[in-house]
Amino acid sequence: MLKVIYSVLRGTFLTKGKKARRTWGLIFFIVLLLLMMVRSAHSTDEKVIRISKLNIEKKRIKSEYVVMKVRLAKLKMESSVRKRMKNKGVVTATSSPQKIKVIVKK
Repeated sequence: MLKVIYSVLRGTFLTKGKKARRTWGLIFFIVLLLLMMVRSAHSTDEKVIRISKLNIEKKRIKSEYVVMKVRLAKLKMESSVRKRMKNKGVVTATSSPQKIKVIVKK
């Protein structure tokens, strides 16, 4: 047991013996896996940041849509249309149209 610990501390297990080649292969494999993990984490972080930016953009566009919808509703109101027509010199009706009641006899 003491011999193994001494071998690890001095690093002779990496250079001497038949197992040195397998040990280096294992070390390179572990380093490759660690590099892949780091890259995956960075990729995930980039995606999260992009999603948050897109959510902010979505909220901005949605609020702009609501504002435009309200403006359109105000422009479509009858009183608004009458004012614009009056300003342009177009003659409009002074009174509201008569309502017609339909009575159905059974």
